[in-house]
Amino acid sequence: MHATTRLLCSIASLLLACSASEPPTRPAGSSPPTPATPATPATPATPATPTTPAAPLPVIAQYREPSNAFPDALLSGTVIELDGCIRVRPEGDGRGHLLVWQPDHRVQRNGDRIEIVDGSGKVVARVGDPIRIGGGEMPPAAVEKALKAPLPPACTGPYWMAGRVVT
Repeated sequence: MHATTRLLCSIASLLLACSASEPPTRPAGSSPPTPATPATPATPATPATPTTPAAPLPVIAQYREPSNAFPDALLSGTVIELDGCIRVRPEGDGRGHLLVWQPDHRVQRNGDRIEIVDGSGKVVARVGDPIRIGGGEMPPAAVEKALKAPLPPACTGPYWMAGRVVT
């Protein structure tokens, strides 16, 4: 009897162990439980790359009204940006001439280059490039009357009435 009791206890232990690993019964029509998602280790936050805002575009002087009449002089030099103003600096001339452009011209940034674009979208000048431009010098009083908008104090003369760019 002792051997029989031991055998029955072993069978009972096996049955209990097997029934514990079976999934619990669900009521009819219920969906199976979703398996738990293992926790993913937290990734350290990537520091934001500081963005440097682009420097403001320099100012160009513009006529209030378009003009087709220009003096016949020729100015040769390098297009520069000085104190926030676009100028042409002939070789050996410190500040150069502040150019007064047609009212449809604008300044734009193209990568790290600053360009002057005409009304049709054609680039007519780039800061750092040589230029030969027709036109003539303008007296300060005439410039003030002819401008679309007042110039910042740093944008002083001498002033050049920008005509046709000679290639």
